[in-house]
Amino acid sequence: MQIATKLAPEVKEAIRETPLADTKRDLLRLARLDTEEQRQVAETVKTMIERGEVPKDLDTVKRELHHQKIAQKLQTVTEESPQWKLVCGDLADVEHEIEDASVDAIITDPPYPKEYLHTFELVAKVAARVLKPGGSLVTFVPHRYLPQILECMSRYLDYHWILAYVQPGASARIWDRYVHVGWKPVLWFTKGRYDKQMVYDVLYSDKRDKAYHEWGQSEGGTEELVTRFSQPGDLVLDPFLGGGTTAVVCVRSGRRFIGIDVDPTAIEKTRMRLAGLANRQDGENNALIRVEETPENREEMVSVGAAGELRLFSV
Repeated sequence: MQIATKLAPEVKEAIRETPLADTKRDLLRLARLDTEEQRQVAETVKTMIERGEVPKDLDTVKRELHHQKIAQKLQTVTEESPQWKLVCGDLADVEHEIEDASVDAIITDPPYPKEYLHTFELVAKVAARVLKPGGSLVTFVPHRYLPQILECMSRYLDYHWILAYVQPGASARIWDRYVHVGWKPVLWFTKGRYDKQMVYDVLYSDKRDKAYHEWGQSEGGTEELVTRFSQPGDLVLDPFLGGGTTAVVCVRSGRRFIGIDVDPTAIEKTRMRLAGLANRQDGENNALIRVEETPENREEMVSVGAAGELRLFSV
């Protein structure tokens, strides 16, 4: 096969300065794609290069294209569920979708590296607007940056307490501080005076669970937080959705839920978990999350591994 003759001109131009141009296997795979598929690959390569990313192989490009399609779909699907809503986007860009003073509790776990410290201030600022009076923001935080996080979040909310989250198994060692870590700090802020139930300040996770996200927490540990800081029927927000564990725990325990994440994969993964949860519920609970299959969406459902296409509805 003369590979060059099978490649569209825009593909040749797009991959010219990338590793794709030097990999015979990927060139053969590209040549077997139809014209429209090649055009999509070319556009995706250009987008990645504009972001400063160099696509190392065709599989990387196809994953990026898949994520773009998910994001496009999530932007166009009508979201009208009475129990939960998933939003794909940066919190700073999509927080306007949440009404003022509508959220009972925010339970979240932002990323810990130093370059993400600004997210703690952002979530506190958003919480000051969307929480109901007396509502709680509960967030995992890294030990190392605890003073900075306390300072920036306290500009918007009232510091209430710090809780200890204890996990089984081996714990981390912070060599430059000479510390063997035995617990995770969980900061508790409130919007005004808190006058609800008493809260025990030590939480125990049943296991370490990274099955759905590299920074994920277990369902058992998350359930401890959800049940201590909210009641059935309350609206809970997690603006850093990750693997979707907070969503699963909230829906399973009768809370309403809003989840936000900038990563389309996180949204897709959460939808799949909620689909599995719905399939395990009896007929009465199935009314809360409708899983419907139609001839139009059957092929797509199989491609994401879900039993049915979840329709997203707004809270």
